[in-house]
Amino acid sequence: LGPISPPTPPASPAGELPRPEPFPGPMTEIVEAMLRSSAKPRKGLAIVAALAGMAAACNGRVHLPEGEMRLNLFLTALLNTGAGKEGALRVAEELAGAAGATVTGKPPSGAALEGMLTDYGALLVQVDEAGHLLAAMNSRGAPNYLTDLASVLLQVYSRSGSSYPTRARATGSKEDKASRTVRHPAVSVVLFATPEKYADAVGEINVYSGDMGRHLFYIGATPVRQRRIR
Repeated sequence: LGPISPPTPPASPAGELPRPEPFPGPMTEIVEAMLRSSAKPRKGLAIVAALAGMAAACNGRVHLPEGEMRLNLFLTALLNTGAGKEGALRVAEELAGAAGATVTGKPPSGAALEGMLTDYGALLVQVDEAGHLLAAMNSRGAPNYLTDLASVLLQVYSRSGSSYPTRARATGSKEDKASRTVRHPAVSVVLFATPEKYADAVGEINVYSGDMGRHLFYIGATPVRQRRIR
């Protein structure tokens, strides 16, 4: 099969970035199905939910045409309370799960995340109310297990094109304690937060560390009227 070219995005008003359209074929069908079945349809949210699920469906054996980087995606969706994020979470999870990816909530620590990594294995991490997690990570007295989790997430993203060496553990069986070299980890992350909580929680460290530069952001600022679904 040859490469699929995305459709040309429609012109946007001055000062606004163009919104990408879904790729033709299955992605378009997924987005249209989400819009038909949502009480608060948001096309942008449907697009990024489909992107997240499709990226997580691609394991570490799939890479970009140029270079060795894998298709893992870090996505942050900023939505007000009651904006209809539940459908997006469900779609991303079901797409990834149907393709054989492992789906999990927030890992309790960096070591726990390392324990989930397998050679070429796809992993989708979904975190709701992520603003609270970010605030805890950036706090002056942040516990070690949270700062360690942030560090591991940054490293597995950067090492998707090569391998990631896990650290030896002090507890567990002999096999669990030993360090492993995980080939081409494919970890995708989806964070949901309210704009206010995210703005309060984010700090300079998130910029300097390269964390924010790794994320695709979706901001659902425009209110959507709820409708009845037949």
